[in-house]
Amino acid sequence: MDDFKLLLELNRVHVEMIADKVIQELIGLNHKDFLLSGDDSGLKNVWEEICIQMQVQESFHWQAYDKTIKDFIASEFEKLQEPIKKLSRYVGGLSNNEFDDDEYEVSDEDAIEEIRNTIIEKAQIYHNENIDLYLAKT
Repeated sequence: MDDFKLLLELNRVHVEMIADKVIQELIGLNHKDFLLSGDDSGLKNVWEEICIQMQVQESFHWQAYDKTIKDFIASEFEKLQEPIKKLSRYVGGLSNNEFDDDEYEVSDEDAIEEIRNTIIEKAQIYHNENIDLYLAKT
């Protein structure tokens, strides 16, 4: 296995780990004060609301959801050891940057965006009873 592939796989482990932690935090946002879909939606937490938006259509409130996702990711990212942060910045930068010159800059935003994209991908395919009932009504 070449070194670069190994780095990508190591980064994927950490991206998945953070994505899963953030999803659990979003599932934990289940008090009615956090939910924007309305009492009659049948959705029980913010994660289910995000899934519906990714599977059907983004709502007027999408920016608030997206900011919440990014804030949770940033909080989890800060807990990582510095070498893992560097790896995530580097790999995230590979996906999110144009290589127009010799300067290659990486940032937390690149890593956060890669993790966010993983969460969005998971939201697009996630199903449970509440989501299925909601989708059947639409």
